[in-house]
Formats: sequence, structure tokens, C-alpha cells
Amino acid sequence: MLNRWSVGLLCGLVLLSSCDKRTAEEKGKQYADEKLGFVQGAAEVLEKNGKKLGQTVGKGVGEVVKGTGSGVKDVVHAPVSVSVAGELAGAGLKVLQAHEGEDSAAGRGVVVLLDFAKHFEGKLRLQALAAGGVEVGRAEPPESLNEPAGAQKSLVFAFASDVRLSKVESYVLRAGVSKLLAVDASVEKSGVILSQLKENGSEVSVYVQIEKAFEGGLQLRARTAEGAEVGRSEPSERIEREAQSGGYITFKFDARTPLSSVNQYTLYAVTPAKPKQP
Repeated sequence: MLNRWSVGLLCGLVLLSSCDKRTAEEKGKQYADEKLGFVQGAAEVLEKNGKKLGQTVGKGVGEVVKGTGSGVKDVVHAPVSVSVAGELAGAGLKVLQAHEGEDSAAGRGVVVLLDFAKHFEGKLRLQALAAGGVEVGRAEPPESLNEPAGAQKSLVFAFASDVRLSKVESYVLRAGVSKLLAVDASVEKSGVILSQLKENGSEVSVYVQIEKAFEGGLQLRARTAEGAEVGRSEPSERIEREAQSGGYITFKFDARTPLSSVNQYTLYAVTPAKPKQP
């Protein structure tokens, strides 16, 4: 039998329920906000105290959330500190967000969301630093960027599996390693100077400045840092350039050529390809 207190409580609950005019969608949003707020708080605590607890920051958050029975399924990866190196000070780069990414067989990545205040062209490298500024690893995506002013882009920097991200205290965003450009003796007599390399899939564009008149075909050959040749582009069609001229020339490689492993491109003079019949 219900006493007066129980009856009063039930009446109060009924009254509150009848006064709640929120839709089911609004109630759901509030529920989600509460749960996500809890997860964010857990991430902040683990980021601050994770090392004291002997846990890997970013990995432990998902386990903690699961253990609460909160019903939140997403694994949250802890944010990391990324600064922009001095050599990129004038490039207009701003780090909006950065956090540890998913585990994979190759290792673990760090995801960095960048804002480009200016047009940016080139490669970027992420340097991982432990206590005292000691480097413990570096990662560089194979693709070269060509981002217009005002763009935003999320990049994944994949570190080797033996790099322990739990030991990393900060990351520094640096300019990527530029690939070397060289000319063979067969084109040196024309005073050829190469610059402004652009890679786009299996195509490589190079700005070619010619001091003396040139007529013939050209070809790029790709080599690794050890000097091993990994591919040759298709010969260009006949090129006729006047002295003191310049411009971009695009060379097409076989799609299977591992251009991401290339350290140097060398320009050769070759028999030009026959133009395609219309």
C-alpha cells in the first residue's frame, strides 16, 4: 500500500512529465550532449593523467567509456599538441585540430586538420618529440599538396609501428623533403635548369628553363635515394624551344611506378614520340 510520500512523488513525476513539451528529437539531442560531454571530460582527464596511470593516452578513453555502460560506441582519440615550425611561419598554415588516429598493421597515425590562409604548394612532414625535444619519429604523406587560399584539409601522418606515440609530448609540423631534380649530360649543352616539381598521380610536371635553343624529345627517369631506377616516363613528343624560354612539361609514368618512393628525377634527351594520329 502506498504511503502519502510515495503518492506525492508519483504525482510529482506525472506532473513533470506532462509539463515537458520537448519533442523526442529534442530529448534525444540533450541525451547525446550529456553523453558526449562525459566522453570529452574523460578524454581530458586521460590526456592529463594518462601517463601517471600507465595508460596510452587516446587508447584508454574508449575502454573507460565502455566500462561506464554509457552506451557510447565511438572510441575517442585524445587530442595532441602540434605546432608549426619556423620555416613555415610565412606559409599561412594554422592547425585547427590534431588527434591520434586509428591503429593499423603498419602503425598508428596522427590526424591534423589544417587551415590554409594562403595558397600552399609542397609537402609537409610531422616530427614527433619526446621529453627534452628529443625526436622519436617522423612521418610524411607521399602526396604533394596544392591548396588554394581559404582551403581546409585533414592529413594523416602515418608513423612506423615501432614509434611509441605514448612517449610523445608534442609534434612539430615542418616542410617536407623536396625531391631532387637533375639533368643528364645529353641535355646539359642546352643549359637546361629544372625547378617547381609537381606530382599528380602518375604524372609529373617540371618547370624547364632552357638557356639555348632545343629541339627533340625529353624523358624523366625516377630513382630512389639509393640510386636505383624505378621507372621512366613516356618520351615526350618533339619539343622545339627557343633560347631563353621556359615552361612546364608534363611527363607520364606507368601507373604502377612507385613514385612515392622516388628521391630524384633526372631529365634525359631521347628520341621523341610520334604524335598521335587524329
